[in-house]
Amino acid sequence: MSLDQQGFDPNAPEGDIRVRSQYVSKKDVKVVVTALVILSILLYPVYQYMKGESEKSRCKANLKAIGEALALYAQNHDDRLPPLGATDSNGNLQLDASGLPYTWIDDASAFLNARAGLTCPSAQPNELTSMQHPTEMGKKLESTYGMYAPYASALLSIVENPDEQIVVGETSNFGASGSYDPLPLKDSSGKVAGNDGFVIGWNNDNLNPTSSTDAVTRLAYPGTSNGTFREGGETRHPKGNFYLNATGGLMARPPSGAVVHIRGGMPALPWAVPVTHH
Repeated sequence: MSLDQQGFDPNAPEGDIRVRSQYVSKKDVKVVVTALVILSILLYPVYQYMKGESEKSRCKANLKAIGEALALYAQNHDDRLPPLGATDSNGNLQLDASGLPYTWIDDASAFLNARAGLTCPSAQPNELTSMQHPTEMGKKLESTYGMYAPYASALLSIVENPDEQIVVGETSNFGASGSYDPLPLKDSSGKVAGNDGFVIGWNNDNLNPTSSTDAVTRLAYPGTSNGTFREGGETRHPKGNFYLNATGGLMARPPSGAVVHIRGGMPALPWAVPVTHH
């Protein structure tokens, strides 16, 4: 009779092969569990890196698609970029019954690749800006990208240094995650809108910079709410957040990139403004 045909003998000696062949000892289990724990610890940084690279690639693809949509919009609107959003006769933001704005993203979405997204996968849920859906009542769009205010409705042909000029960037809504938003947008009644991440403004004005402008606002840099922008501060992506220039190209910038340098009384590149703002 083979060992496989024999029953378990409780009186068998401790080292008997019949006992060891039928059961895994506690020691064996501990060895396996320990090995798995060590392996998971070693592989976790690799997983995090791969996850970050995937999210970075998707965010870059989103911005590239938005750049293409803006170019198509301009081709259909006398070379002009879309306005920031729907406003009243005084230029104040108008909201629908649910408190959502109609934004430049709504206008650009008609030209957006169906596979493109409007939110960075690295963004936290509270950083997303909600806005009206352009075609379906009762629905909303969400985005983590904002337009630099002076280029709303601007002619692309007047951009003096298009390869260096930021037009769209990664933003955070209403100061979420400790981002810098000292002047939240307000609606036509003067009430804080609550969704303002679709606009990149300045520390002293949302629509018109001055010689005393120090920094741009609502960029997705956590921990900058006090107006301190460190070179090595936290970002959504390892080498900085992404921005779209006026030719549809991409650039990455650290938190220090939010600081505005004034030349000739107005912000300089990459935060320059069209001549119509001078």
